[in-house]
Amino acid sequence: MKYLSYSARFPMILFALMLVGYGAHAAETDIANAPLASSSVDVVKPNVMFILDDSGSMAWDYSPDAAGNFDDDEYGSRSNHCNGMYYNPAVTYTPPVNADGTSFADASFTAALPNGLNAATSGSGGANNPVNLNNSYYFTYSGATKALGFTYNSSENVDTSTTFYKECDSDVGSNPGNGKFTKVTITTASAAALKTNFANWYSYYRTRILAMKTAAGRAFKAVGSSYRVGYSTISYTGTDSGNAEFLKIADFDVTQKASFYTKLYNAVPSGGTPLRAALSKAGRIYAGKLLTGTDDPVQYSCQQNFTILSTDGYWNGDAGYQLDGTTDVGNQDATELRPMYDGTVVTNVSYTTATVTFSGSSNTLVSGIVVNGTQIMSGSINDSSNSNTVASRTAALISKNGYTATVSGNVVTIKAPTALGAITYTPVVTKTGGMTATATAFSTAPSVVTSGGVSNSLADVAAYYYNTDLRTTALGNCTGALGGSADVCENNVLGSGLDNKGSQHMTTFTLGLGLNGLLQYSEDYLGGGSADYEAIKNATKDWPVPEADKPTAVDDLWHAAVNGRGSYFSAQTPDTLIKGITKVLTSAKAREGSGVAAATSNLEPVAGDNFLFLAMYRTVFWDGDLEAKTIDPSTGAIADTASWSAQTKLDTRVTATADTRTIYTYSGLVADTNKLKPFTWARLTEDEQAYFNSMCAPTVRLSQCSDSIGGPNLTTIQRGLIPGENLLKFIRGQNAYEDQAGNANPIYRDREHVLGDMIGSQPVYVKAPPFVYVDANYDAYKTHQKDRLGMVYVAANDGMLHAFDATIGQADSGTEKWAYIPPMVLPNLYKLADKNYPANHQYYVDGAPTVGDICPNAGLITPTTCTKNEWKTILVGGLNAGGKGYYALDITDPGNPKALWNFTDANDVDLGYSYGNPVITKRLDGTWVVVFTSGYNNHTGSGDGEGHLYVLNADTGVLLSKLDTNVGDTTTPSGLAKINAWIDSLSDNTAKRFYGGDLLGNVWRFDPDDRIAPTGNKVTLLAELGNVSPIGTQSVTIKPELTEVASAGVSYPVVNVATGRYLGISDLTNTSIQSIYSLKDNLTETGLGKVRTAGVLVQQTLTTSADGSTRTTSSNAVDWASKSGWYMDLNPGNKSPGERVNVDMQQQLGLLTVAGNVPKNDACTPGGYAWIYSLDFKTGQFVEGATGNVAGRRQAGLVAGMKTLKLNTGKTVTLITDTGGTITVMDDPSSNPGSGNGARRVSWRELIAD
Repeated sequence: MKYLSYSARFPMILFALMLVGYGAHAAETDIANAPLASSSVDVVKPNVMFILDDSGSMAWDYSPDAAGNFDDDEYGSRSNHCNGMYYNPAVTYTPPVNADGTSFADASFTAALPNGLNAATSGSGGANNPVNLNNSYYFTYSGATKALGFTYNSSENVDTSTTFYKECDSDVGSNPGNGKFTKVTITTASAAALKTNFANWYSYYRTRILAMKTAAGRAFKAVGSSYRVGYSTISYTGTDSGNAEFLKIADFDVTQKASFYTKLYNAVPSGGTPLRAALSKAGRIYAGKLLTGTDDPVQYSCQQNFTILSTDGYWNGDAGYQLDGTTDVGNQDATELRPMYDGTVVTNVSYTTATVTFSGSSNTLVSGIVVNGTQIMSGSINDSSNSNTVASRTAALISKNGYTATVSGNVVTIKAPTALGAITYTPVVTKTGGMTATATAFSTAPSVVTSGGVSNSLADVAAYYYNTDLRTTALGNCTGALGGSADVCENNVLGSGLDNKGSQHMTTFTLGLGLNGLLQYSEDYLGGGSADYEAIKNATKDWPVPEADKPTAVDDLWHAAVNGRGSYFSAQTPDTLIKGITKVLTSAKAREGSGVAAATSNLEPVAGDNFLFLAMYRTVFWDGDLEAKTIDPSTGAIADTASWSAQTKLDTRVTATADTRTIYTYSGLVADTNKLKPFTWARLTEDEQAYFNSMCAPTVRLSQCSDSIGGPNLTTIQRGLIPGENLLKFIRGQNAYEDQAGNANPIYRDREHVLGDMIGSQPVYVKAPPFVYVDANYDAYKTHQKDRLGMVYVAANDGMLHAFDATIGQADSGTEKWAYIPPMVLPNLYKLADKNYPANHQYYVDGAPTVGDICPNAGLITPTTCTKNEWKTILVGGLNAGGKGYYALDITDPGNPKALWNFTDANDVDLGYSYGNPVITKRLDGTWVVVFTSGYNNHTGSGDGEGHLYVLNADTGVLLSKLDTNVGDTTTPSGLAKINAWIDSLSDNTAKRFYGGDLLGNVWRFDPDDRIAPTGNKVTLLAELGNVSPIGTQSVTIKPELTEVASAGVSYPVVNVATGRYLGISDLTNTSIQSIYSLKDNLTETGLGKVRTAGVLVQQTLTTSADGSTRTTSSNAVDWASKSGWYMDLNPGNKSPGERVNVDMQQQLGLLTVAGNVPKNDACTPGGYAWIYSLDFKTGQFVEGATGNVAGRRQAGLVAGMKTLKLNTGKTVTLITDTGGTITVMDDPSSNPGSGNGARRVSWRELIAD
């Protein structure tokens, strides 16, 4: 619990970077609209190889294969219910697009080209001459079976005995089809839209190859040069880009895109379906085995390599090969975990063999072959003078006693049955004629091999090229396309989700044309939508054994995507196919990360109360998750597997048209005594409903309302569906109108998960009240609430504060109890539905909530105490970049929250973006208050840009005091954000004063109760940070840490701060020197001035070890009587340029833990790295007893936040959460198990003596 009465792709961002010093920041503070740590300046473009199935079956105008049985005079041939390729009146057939994004013309109903992608005709009677479609027709189906609902028999053939098959196979007018199908005829008199749609289907989608090419072209329309794309057909085994069937992977610029479209649209179907070999070729290309030098697709070690394998489903041909190009891949998933492991037990029998070689040209007749007295031939051959013929005829007659034979040229290979046991005999050939018959002995004893699964499946190929490190020193392929010293073998591939392997690998996505295997497919199979897939995961079903040209090959296509850690899409409509390809390309850009420290259920974990809560986000999709994991109370180790996932549980609470969620927003009605109302259309006011209306109006519009060329061109009906209650239901998580396959009106963006991204909001765990206040009746309140339901509160950028059940060990753990939408974010919620949201992320409720206990009666003019029933637990939260405001809730009863108040820029124009950390505390008169600052960019509108401290009544939200720094203006706003309160006693949460720093490099002391002389001097500039010459400001964006240092019998109040900003794009390339400061406050009206002036502070210096992994400090003495503290510059020797402190420090037991983040702009470090410093905060030196005097350690990844825990061994550790979501457990160098010092939530200061 974080109680602040104590302290303890598509491309996301287009970078327009300028080398700007912190001192040069002016006007509006640059704040990015997406997490900076998930971006890099040198964007690594993912490689995508698109493989087109150009087999002969792709020319067919029917699907599945069994639909070819339906004659023209039968219902099934012209009904989309029986023949998936035939015209579907429920589908809008959009023309394909050119490489430049412009659209083909609609096909002509009276002159439709059979191949609309190639307008060239062949003269009279030519294959592509225009066709008049007048009097064309189709059948609609009204029976009980779903579309393409064929079943398969034990031979894996379509069961022709089912009623549905017979309905489809019925002659028109005959039973059982009669009465189930209705004929619709299209003539020149039909509606223009119907004629155009049918003509577009005929010219652009009628056959499998046309549908695949048109859909692929439309899907790649939006793909630009931020991707590297290549192309190959499955039949072409070479890698010559001069061939019409291959295009090497390169930046998808105008030239590459034009070549891609030309080759795609000109592909001609013929031959077999060697999917396994084609996928192997792609893997070998990524391994640098087929293309080298500048043709090598791999430029960076961290580059992602994707293959999209498109097909009509049934593979055949050669098995896949390993990297050497000759060895079969074998069984690659036998040792994988489910659902990759196929689980099927297959018995492979290995026979002993012998050979007989015939040579010569004399007429010869073979009458028998005897093995150990047993005749194995069933008769005599006809004589021949050709040795190959003699061998072939002989092999055909070897069939007695279980023996079999194969032939190759003039050599017969005889297989002995396993029942005979060990055979060492040499076959004896009986013949007449002069031809020689040379026999060899049977070589080995027979053996039976039983293994899990089958070998050389498509799934095995995908598994091999995912699990095999494709770039290693041993393979000699560590130099990629960029040449030079760039090492592409380092195992740092960027990934997310299931595709998280660090070594170079190929990720496989597969696309099928809606054909069914034996398994029942669902587009949402990863989310539990397929019972068969769930059964495979849970070991109650195995992947079917695949066979060439059988339905099980379709299941193998699905299995290949699972093994390749991609996704499988079975597309029965063009839009489904397009969405499948688009999702693949979107996934390539997505990154998972964390923006804050993890929360814990207890800072001294014990069995049963040892949970960690980690908030995560995923870019591009902009969804999130809250995971609960256990902490080992003895070691601090974090469990690999989550105990629960809030994302997973929340997904089960919504359907297409309904949900079971409890969502509130603020109510100003007297009748709503808890000031909350359900977030439903009926309960919104007219003004609030207006926020969800007119989303296609000229002034406020979603991107899908665009009328531009190539825009979505929504129908009038769809434009009418976008606003209003439908949009509100989308915000609630319902997906009936999302851009998903099967939705008739896909008007909103597609979401894979309901829970939004959590970037700046640290979770807070709340259960029994933890404080030790001596206020009247507080102990009774604690006793009354000791069994309160454990909850985790976290804000998200879906516009809501979420309240999750965190009861230890209960089935409901991780379930959302309720959610709250602060009223100030309502006006912008419509943007969440924008189809272009992946590139236009917005912040909503992004601030970390603060929780504390208050007595609302205290401090009144006639003050009274609170009874146990009057004490409250309240939650206060800001929005960060989501808006200018704070909200407060009463969460005393976690199942029945109450709204208390809201405070926004409408209440005070000087309030900016609420990046401050609300502090819940008491004033001198006993009034419980919430204190926060004016935040960032408070210069707009009528704001003055100065720094302000607000003091509000904690229960009512009434503004009690507003203190002004008088620094900052509308040109250069102050940027006062995080603060801390000085509190003397754990038992009395009364704040004596507050401290905070701003973006201008000022550290301030605020005295709202006028405790420090002289009277009336409520704001004091304690220190000015930054260089004296040349002048350079050092911004403060973190919360100060407060302590008291005793020296020579005198105690000195000390403020610890560090500098650095990481807010906007312009911050990424800033390399100004940043520093850590420890500042003495003399508690006078005069501050310390420019503290870097010689003689004010003692300077400590950092030194980096030779191997660059550790740092130590100087040991300069600090005399607190004569000096005002100490400081230390980061980036020693320019070894870590750009190093800055932008996450809150940790202060425990005399130890100051500081994370110096170093943003990196190079290709394979999307965030950067960090230095973790462990310092004695009395001196700024390494901690006494630290091994090797080490004060700093290099940490992979930028640090998002830190949390210090005390283990049951007495040792303290710091949990370091990086921006990739990884948590590192670091032993604190000052841990002393025998000291007896507790790692409690520390007071706002600590007493440190000599």
